[in-house]
Amino acid sequence: MSVDGVPVDMQTVLSRPTRAVERASGEVDVALRHLADTYDEQKRLLVNIQRSMKGGMS
Repeated sequence: MSVDGVPVDMQTVLSRPTRAVERASGEVDVALRHLADTYDEQKRLLVNIQRSMKGGMS
């Protein structure tokens, strides 16, 4: 296939977006893992605060 007289390999054209999507997907996975870790840490802190408040009130 050619575009404006320049030969174009469709497999190469189609693989570029795929690589970009795979890279972005990997970045999203890392961000989601970080978010989950942050959530777990916040949850632990909240539980500790709640426990310390209960201990101080009784």
